[in-house]
Amino acid sequence: MSAFNEVCPDSLDVQYASFGAQRKELQLNEMLRGNYWRITDHLLEVQTDGMLRVEEARWGTYLMTFEHDHLEVAGLNPRVDVLHIANLMTDQCRLAEVNNDARE
Repeated sequence: MSAFNEVCPDSLDVQYASFGAQRKELQLNEMLRGNYWRITDHLLEVQTDGMLRVEEARWGTYLMTFEHDHLEVAGLNPRVDVLHIANLMTDQCRLAEVNNDARE
């Protein structure tokens, strides 16, 4: 991401928002479980979605933390309704916008 940020600087005209996800080790998709201890460094208080720490996902206005793993949020698990996740993100963006307007 550092290399990306060097060639794509933030724009003052854009309001950035982000979200994260977390799951306990045994709730993660089996493909992600191997990453769990590498990411958390054996610290139980570290939150991860199996690909990155929640704190690494915080950028701009942080909207929410989903109780899902990385593959579920990306739509790669047919048991998880991706539209539900998209609706939650849209709702959180709207709330952040309303709250921002109220502060101005």
